[in-house]
Amino acid sequence: MDRVRQGGAGFVLIVAALPGLAGASPAAGAARLVAPGVVSTAANDYNFAISRTDDVAVFATSAARFEGARIHIGRFRGDRFDELPALHFQRDGYRYSDPWLTPDGTMLLFISDQPHPGRAADAKDLDIWQVHLRDGRWGEPQRLGGEINSRSDELGPEVHAGVLYFNSSRPGGPSKTAIYRAAIGDGLAAQVEALPAAINRGDHQGDFTLSADGMTAAFWSMRTGETEKLDLYLARRVGDGWGEAEKLPAPFSSPGNDFTPFFAADGKTLYFASTRTLDEDTAGAALSNGLSNVFWATLPAAWHTRPGSKR
Repeated sequence: MDRVRQGGAGFVLIVAALPGLAGASPAAGAARLVAPGVVSTAANDYNFAISRTDDVAVFATSAARFEGARIHIGRFRGDRFDELPALHFQRDGYRYSDPWLTPDGTMLLFISDQPHPGRAADAKDLDIWQVHLRDGRWGEPQRLGGEINSRSDELGPEVHAGVLYFNSSRPGGPSKTAIYRAAIGDGLAAQVEALPAAINRGDHQGDFTLSADGMTAAFWSMRTGETEKLDLYLARRVGDGWGEAEKLPAPFSSPGNDFTPFFAADGKTLYFASTRTLDEDTAGAALSNGLSNVFWATLPAAWHTRPGSKR
């Protein structure tokens, strides 16, 4: 699925106070842009995620329909945001997207259509890759093995409590784009299984993520008969499974596509991307160009989770 594929400007070294990352809290009932002009730009900006330990954040930008997608990484120092050296493995002519950092910031998962041994020369599907940070340098990325990557698109990878979650358009799934899980073993050669119907209920869904305490899941879905756009949903863990998912109300829901959720460590804030139109009196109104920006908002109190990280 082309998950609203859209944005492409480069990432510029800049000093900025980032909302939600320098001690402030978003007003109840409001969704705010994350760092207009820095993270939220005239490009397509999405998949914002931040490590739990040393304030390293990643996000992706692209052009319309996610062409030319690139991953950007930087570090927060108080109210300063400094771009880190570019990820050296990103090559012209290929897409790099859907970044996710482990809580300690030492492993990056992402997707790419770059070539690998055994791949057909004309293949364009997206696979899941991992790369490790050692001695302050990113190593060479490795494509995940086993049953994880298929000849269809794999998207939105994250690891929580030893389990890899991702979405895939592979044939034979419960929906056109479904969310899957795989227990991680040596070489990540693991059995892949689809999540239950409580999660995989729409024609398309993806970007499954967990709160720091592991008890709440967030994801986007295009629910059959309800909407023709992407909306954000939350579900509670029930035993070893999941309860029915609930669509998040405004300010998370909008007339645009809302996707790529990520829980902040405070247990109350959710980051997400949206193609919503901004009000004329909003500082970021100039960014309303049909592409996505990164937002944050406070979750309804009933969905607040315990701060900290078990991931």
